[in-house]
Amino acid sequence: MTEIFNRDRLAAAVGSKFRMIAATESVEIELTEVSELRERRGGKAFSALFIVPTGYNVEQGLYQLEHEELGRADLFLVPVGLRKERLQLEAVFNFLNQE
Repeated sequence: MTEIFNRDRLAAAVGSKFRMIAATESVEIELTEVSELRERRGGKAFSALFIVPTGYNVEQGLYQLEHEELGRADLFLVPVGLRKERLQLEAVFNFLNQE
């Protein structure tokens, strides 16, 4: 499993840049927040928030993200609002219990 799915390693990368690769272009986005790991019925979950450059729009969808230390992964990103006039994206990670 890629390191991006590890909550603690991702939290340690808050403030760092990721390269988000879309079909025809790529853009540098910043990881701004990683939530605590929450226990849920049947599993665990956490989320990560990213911001994109000013004036850049991103639609909900699957994007490839690259980080020089954490590696590469495809994440489903959802626009969830603005932060300091920059679009904020969220990725949610859900893990089912292995019973």
